[in-house]
Amino acid sequence: MKYFFSGLLFIQIYICTGQYFEGKIIYKNTFISKIDGVSAKDLANSIGDSVVFYYKADKYKSKFNGSLIEYQLYSPMETRIYTKMSISDTLYWNDASQNDEPVIELEFMDNEVTILGEICEILFIRSANTKYTYYYPRNSLFVNDVGFKNHAYSNWTLFIATSKALPLKTMVEFKEYTRITEALQIVPMKIDDSFFNIPDSPRAKSPF
Repeated sequence: MKYFFSGLLFIQIYICTGQYFEGKIIYKNTFISKIDGVSAKDLANSIGDSVVFYYKADKYKSKFNGSLIEYQLYSPMETRIYTKMSISDTLYWNDASQNDEPVIELEFMDNEVTILGEICEILFIRSANTKYTYYYPRNSLFVNDVGFKNHAYSNWTLFIATSKALPLKTMVEFKEYTRITEALQIVPMKIDDSFFNIPDSPRAKSPF
């Protein structure tokens, strides 16, 4: 219940100010496995059943509580997504300017969903291998889409340019499993730019 009311308070603040969002969003992950011998619990333990997403202007950082990945960090200066694995000090990077999944289908769904007291629009995007369903608020979590104009990876540029907001819920359907990520709490806060600095660690191009 406290998450519901904190969401309502957040919405009231941002409807009045019209500002771009800065802060963190706490999400929960749930999984549906399509792999024989791998359960939803196995996926949650590996990937994490919780994600804390930090956002400011054209930068973001996601922290996971699973055993596989510690965090992912987007650097707009380099147009790279850095991934820190739990088993290695190396930062693996992907070129965020490259779209790995060209869009085959884009559709606005007619139905609406309320999350944390906010009415959400629903956008469906399908590529050759993946289906994305985004639930994004009409009146909050605003972002400046220009900041992500070069973030073509996973069609993020397309989604942000369409929504002008961060999602409150995302369902991603891979061949191996489905991941449902839904917001539990929204925390507007000031974040120092240094929080998004890239650590001085070995780097390598991601094999994935």
